[in-house]
Amino acid sequence: MELTSRHHILILLSAAAVMIYLYGNIDYTADGFRDIDLRYYRQMAQASPHTAEGVPAPFAFRLLGPWVAGLLPSTDPAGFLALTAIASLLIPVLLYRFLVEFGIERSAAFVAALLFIFNKHLFGSSAWNFFQVKDSIGLLCISACFIAMLRDDWPFFSLSLFIGVLSGEAPLIMVPVLFAYLIERKKPGAAWRRAALSLLPCIAGFLLLRLLVPTQGGTGLVEAFLYYSPKLQYRLVWVGLLVNPFIPLVFLPLLYFKDLWLFMKSNIYLVVCFAIVFASTLFGSNNERLMAPAFIVFYAFIGTVAERHWRGRSWVILAVTAACILASAHHLLARYPLPSRAITRTIAAVMTLSVTLVSCFYSRSQSGRDLGRNPAP
Repeated sequence: MELTSRHHILILLSAAAVMIYLYGNIDYTADGFRDIDLRYYRQMAQASPHTAEGVPAPFAFRLLGPWVAGLLPSTDPAGFLALTAIASLLIPVLLYRFLVEFGIERSAAFVAALLFIFNKHLFGSSAWNFFQVKDSIGLLCISACFIAMLRDDWPFFSLSLFIGVLSGEAPLIMVPVLFAYLIERKKPGAAWRRAALSLLPCIAGFLLLRLLVPTQGGTGLVEAFLYYSPKLQYRLVWVGLLVNPFIPLVFLPLLYFKDLWLFMKSNIYLVVCFAIVFASTLFGSNNERLMAPAFIVFYAFIGTVAERHWRGRSWVILAVTAACILASAHHLLARYPLPSRAITRTIAAVMTLSVTLVSCFYSRSQSGRDLGRNPAP
């Protein structure tokens, strides 16, 4: 029986709920976590509906999530947890809707969105550290902006971007992505005018936050860039930026390089998006988490691979899905953590190798090089 979009969405919601539970929650009382960023967000929530005094930049400008969490009829941690859980449930659904709008066949879009849920860095990290609610809201708003952009729905784009900017800085990537999209798709002048007008609430919100919200100290953009950008000289930083976030699917773009090249040529605005996300990581230190907004680009490519190469091959999809589930295990980001970082890395490496070998074997069989035969129809 072929599944409908409604079935796909119900399965995605169920899988996301299970994985949100399995990723667990940060122990915000532990010595290693008590004094990190979350203390500022808790301070902001406790002051809601007013603004907190003494919060440094840029944390004070990430207002919406802590402000709403503080308004909810629950204790401080529970408000953050509820808000993050709701946003996390909706992210894979909007990713699925974007992939369908992008032109990927529904079942392939479903596979890509499902695999995203098992990504411990791009999905699990924000669910685990639920005080970083700006991350979940940001990914949700970025997904909504992409859907609105493809539909030329500028009021929806404007609302999504405005909410995103009130939550954090990440959704600002959509401004240059929007102009790249308009140029690449050769949109008429009327679309340009509506798109430009849709940015006004975002610009106003960005400026008003910085004019009206009190701060005490903190780091500016220039200071942050000068402090963090030298990290690119270290090899492990590149691993954290371009390998870890996409495990165990990280080598599929190399394996399907022709598809990757066609994907990039046909969607320059997505290349711009990935490049801007990468550039934004030079303003912070948590490499894998900072690459999270690139999820929509990476899984759009995975969706095209699933549609072109895995369609009708359930065993390939099951093998890749199983590897992604196993690779989601972690020594920290988990309700039932692994014993050590070494075991986490070993499982991640084995699952990455497994996905690569399965995909390589299947590709060779499709090309007629597996045992001298070609089982492809």
